Amino acid sequence: MCGIYTIGTSPGKQTGSPEQDFRNALAAVLAFAPPAGAGAVRPAMEALNDASLRFLRLAPQLAIVRDAALRTILSAAAAELRAWTARVEACVETAALPQHDAEDLNYLLTCARDVAWRIANDVLPNAGKILGLLGDAPSEEDALAHAWHLNLICNNLDRLEVRGRDSAGIAAYVYFPSADARAAFLARPAVADRLPALDPGAVFAAGSVTVPAASPEALLFAFKVADEVGEMGENVRRLRAQIAEHDVFQHALRAPGARLCALAHTRWASNGIISVPNCHPVDGAALVRGALDPGSRGDCIAALNGDIDNYQELTAELRAAGVDIHPDITTDAKIIPLMIAHLRRGGLSAHDAFNAMVDRAAGSMAIAALFADRPGEMFLAQKGSGQGLFLGLADESVAAASEMYGIVELTDRYLKAEGELEKNDRPAGERFHVDLAGPTIAAARPEGTAAPAKERIRRAEITTRDIDRGAFPRYLLKEITESVASVRKTLRGKLRQAAEARCIHLGDDAVRPECIAALKSGAIRRIVTTGQGTAAVAGQGIAYLLNRVLGGTGIAAEAMKATELSGHHLRADMRDTLVIAVSQSGTTTDTNRTVDLVKARGAHVIGIVNRRNSDLVYKSHSVLYTSDGRDIEMSVASTKAFYAQNVAGQILALALAERLGALPPETLARELEALEEFPAAMAATLATSDAVRDLAYAHAPRHRHWAIVGTGPGRIAADEIRIKLSELCYKAIAVDFLEDKKHIDLSSEPLVLVCAAGLSAQQVGDAVKEVAIFKAHKSVPIVITDEGETRFTPYAAGQIRVPRHAGGLAYLLPVMVGHLFAFHAAEAFERAARELRQLRSRITAADAAAEPPVLGEDAEFVAEAMQAQRQLLDGVLNSGLEPSTAIRLNEALDFALCRMDLDLLPLKFQCAGTRKNLQRVTCDMLSAAINELTRPIDAIKHQAKTVTVGISRLEEVAREGAIWRCIEALELPAGMVPASIAEFLTSFSPLVGSIDGATAYHLTDLTPLGRPRYATSMRAVRKIGAAEGIPSRYDRGKALLGTKRRVVQERTPYLGLGQKDGRTILIVPFVADREEGELLLMHFTLAQASDPAVRLNALRRAGGRYDAIVALVTEHDVPWSDDLLAPLDNRTLFLTEPSEAAAAAVSAYRARAGAGYKD
Repeated sequence: MCGIYTIGTSPGKQTGSPEQDFRNALAAVLAFAPPAGAGAVRPAMEALNDASLRFLRLAPQLAIVRDAALRTILSAAAAELRAWTARVEACVETAALPQHDAEDLNYLLTCARDVAWRIANDVLPNAGKILGLLGDAPSEEDALAHAWHLNLICNNLDRLEVRGRDSAGIAAYVYFPSADARAAFLARPAVADRLPALDPGAVFAAGSVTVPAASPEALLFAFKVADEVGEMGENVRRLRAQIAEHDVFQHALRAPGARLCALAHTRWASNGIISVPNCHPVDGAALVRGALDPGSRGDCIAALNGDIDNYQELTAELRAAGVDIHPDITTDAKIIPLMIAHLRRGGLSAHDAFNAMVDRAAGSMAIAALFADRPGEMFLAQKGSGQGLFLGLADESVAAASEMYGIVELTDRYLKAEGELEKNDRPAGERFHVDLAGPTIAAARPEGTAAPAKERIRRAEITTRDIDRGAFPRYLLKEITESVASVRKTLRGKLRQAAEARCIHLGDDAVRPECIAALKSGAIRRIVTTGQGTAAVAGQGIAYLLNRVLGGTGIAAEAMKATELSGHHLRADMRDTLVIAVSQSGTTTDTNRTVDLVKARGAHVIGIVNRRNSDLVYKSHSVLYTSDGRDIEMSVASTKAFYAQNVAGQILALALAERLGALPPETLARELEALEEFPAAMAATLATSDAVRDLAYAHAPRHRHWAIVGTGPGRIAADEIRIKLSELCYKAIAVDFLEDKKHIDLSSEPLVLVCAAGLSAQQVGDAVKEVAIFKAHKSVPIVITDEGETRFTPYAAGQIRVPRHAGGLAYLLPVMVGHLFAFHAAEAFERAARELRQLRSRITAADAAAEPPVLGEDAEFVAEAMQAQRQLLDGVLNSGLEPSTAIRLNEALDFALCRMDLDLLPLKFQCAGTRKNLQRVTCDMLSAAINELTRPIDAIKHQAKTVTVGISRLEEVAREGAIWRCIEALELPAGMVPASIAEFLTSFSPLVGSIDGATAYHLTDLTPLGRPRYATSMRAVRKIGAAEGIPSRYDRGKALLGTKRRVVQERTPYLGLGQKDGRTILIVPFVADREEGELLLMHFTLAQASDPAVRLNALRRAGGRYDAIVALVTEHDVPWSDDLLAPLDNRTLFLTEPSEAAAAAVSAYRARAGAGYKD
């Protein structure tokens, strides 16, 4: 896990001042008085958001640096917006609004917070940070522009540190207007006197200045930090200081006409030790026959995310050509500039050499490179699925980052690289050549090189506000803390005062009237909650909450994972079932596929989802939203979404109970009061964090085996805690019912977390007996119980007491304690790893000496090594280290502390007994222990290698209708059609009025995986109907080209119009993992009229066309309903571009709305 960042700006383009646009939009927004007419002010809010973003561009930002009055105006505007949001939020809290009106207001609130945040935390602070990079000295316009670039690099490198931070670096080319200008600069006394001391040699050291032979106009500067024990943010602070204090660089930034091109990287080491020479970016300095080649220095700089798996083979190839790498550099990234230089010496251009290097590198990677002799150009690539590369697109600037959150400070428009593309059956990925003169972007893909298609440019749904860590040391702790606010946002507008009692306020868009009617009549007798992962556990909680309040209605709720429901529990007729689908993103493949299947069988679906306009929103009959749609979780371990989902489930449960009359009014009133008070109980539980930390530090690293138990709803809490403990601490953890644990496994003497809050007095008594049994079997029970409860004290190794909560959500309070315990337990492991890293850094520092010192004579090393041995011998690290690792580390430290003679080193570690070998062995053993103890917390160590795939759950499809009869007539292999395509063909057949003719083609020379090669050809073999009289260029065989080739490549049907004759055609591939296949081309006439339900069914199976139309319609602020499709004829609905169909639907909507419609 590493992070790349670079940015460049066209010298000939500049964003104009957005000040007047900002003032106008702000006035329109502040004039809005809620609640009515929120949709009308949306354009002004969008304009305000856009103007605030433009303040971060080069020219507007520098105007803010110079203009104190403008800074005052913007500061006041941010304050006005914050006050405005408070007023609007109060309205949402108190007004009884339909969910769609509340969502309109929610959109305004979210945007207003974005703008206020951006001004207060990005735009205004950047002014000071830009000056700080110039040493706060008065500077010319060009120097300020350079500092703007450097500040963006530092800001976003800081954000990318969540991907890894054991080292960080910035390499910057400064280009002078001419060779004479560079020579004059180097001749300045203040520069010439410093250059010898700043020569990087072959290792591209921190603070170094390189004079590249490849460019007579360029100088190359390096700023680097390598610190195994650094805290988040520290590396970037040190890089800023290096830049501000580098006198030669500061002179260069102020040189008339100078240009800056820079590349940055933050690293999580996977190949090569943590050191400044291994810190990226790396340069092209090489050894030729053992001596530094002066011509190689600074010719290219490169940064790598991921691994080059064939690094050793490529290195051997260079060595055979007489090129070698300095022994201090062991990172595989170094091969990139060296191989590019090698290829350029063979006659390739920089562009072709970069592409050839990417071709030859094996593995999953993202690469960025700059060249000394190609100023204003950026070379980027992603290959494989394990890394990411995003290009941020501003009018005059292009930025590239490893994550989307690395580009959203500058722009909300981005392009994502497609790393999984293949060429000739080999991974190829995608490469980009950015020329800042335009700026222009050329994307090299297997099919050729061209500007990226406009359809690929997307708009980011997050801002820097979402990804700010604030004062928290980790994103995870921030997100656990933010869960209280997330729950409050979920409750916002859902509870209101009616007469003398509180009541639930949910509109028909959250629970449809027909659903309520079916529940009342008994047509729906069963509720199933479903999801995957944490959302599936939330589903368990929601099922418990439903059963708790609907027990007297005869309606039963149960929870199933989406994969279980779709795989084993579908019924032919599910009209008696209400499915509640839970998802944070709304894009979970397994959940969404299951929703499709249950809907097809008549089930009613309610979605509980955070992300607005996501797939699940459109698949569900109605939706209950959580939070505000922007609950971004930077930590891989999801937490706050879980609380919001359960609270949304409680809102839904009480709403159903209210409408079905399942609870007496006084009981419902108590439940609503408890629901309203729940955020305060969560906040009080957060206050136990220090006590939880003490218990986690004391017990988590010592005990190898862990278990979590609960009873009743506490078992749900145990399931969720287990997920987070496993994710964060990398342990396999048992989860059991409290009373069942003694019947299963107490022999391992585990550390046991007991979820015992929210129990009745009798249940607590029973739980105490179970905990006493745990203690008797030498387990270590830590009990989460209610405030004031003391009966566990004689038996528990520790207790965490949470507020007593009368409502059904009491089980969530132990979950919060469990989340905190997981965080602090992971921190305990990471703290131990940091201590060993510190010890290892003393060895690596000593390793630089010509004659290795005696480690046992270094007092600081001795003290830290003895402390490490005490921890090993006392069992403090038993949970995190394999026994063999602990034993070998202890032995290595014995040698290092001179307790064992070096003559025994060959016996213990199979190497000669020298001090150099002792250093290496001790460092290796420490590295092994560090690797086992390291817990990144906000990331996952194996995350970059993880590929997520979803279920298909494609059942047997009835293959009947006109299209299937055509397939049969042409003797095509119907069994080769995948179920997903078969579903579409069956559903679309009723819309075929007549088949005019059809042709079957035979494909040859496919790859063994059934993909087209350049040599793949196609020949017409059978024809029916009008096709029999139509000659074809494929009658005698011809290379597979055009649309037909794309159909075979993508294995998806094509439905549209023929490019030459405009006739209605359907093309269907019949290919599998073999070197031959078939293709169907069918000419047909669409039916003039058809059943709306049949049309909708076919459209939903038409390869994402339905979702595309929905997305395009809703972009026009038109609320979606399937009824919008009714006025569209079949040709418009199925054969035109989705944008044309969407435009027709919008026009029809506006026509119906008449004069009452306002855009």
